Amino acid sequence: MAGKRILVVDDDPSIRLLLRLVFESSGYDVSEAPHGVAALIRIRRAVPDLVVTDMLMPVMDGGALIKHLKSDPQTAEVPIVAVTGDSDAKAQALDADVVMSKPFHQSALLEIVNSLLGAQKLSYG
Repeated sequence: MAGKRILVVDDDPSIRLLLRLVFESSGYDVSEAPHGVAALIRIRRAVPDLVVTDMLMPVMDGGALIKHLKSDPQTAEVPIVAVTGDSDAKAQALDADVVMSKPFHQSALLEIVNSLLGAQKLSYG
């Protein structure tokens, strides 16, 4: 969806690159952050339309980032998709709009993001 901004927060550069490619190929503007503190700095400059965050990261993990975003009136309504491979971290992601397990299917993640951002569904075939 043209003009919509997604912030990808993950400490793994290869995951950030993969998600950037998936979202940009669908017309989204993408920015990246390696952890929650860097994400908050980017959000201060420009509030994204959606955040996709890993849960287990150094400096500030996804749980702390989600709590911060949901408690701030400027970002409380920003949809958050939490992605984690750790079953214990899922409990910390309860305030996220959607929690996905790793590994995930790119198409499923993109469908969720499109839905949260109000993008029209495309049909193929």
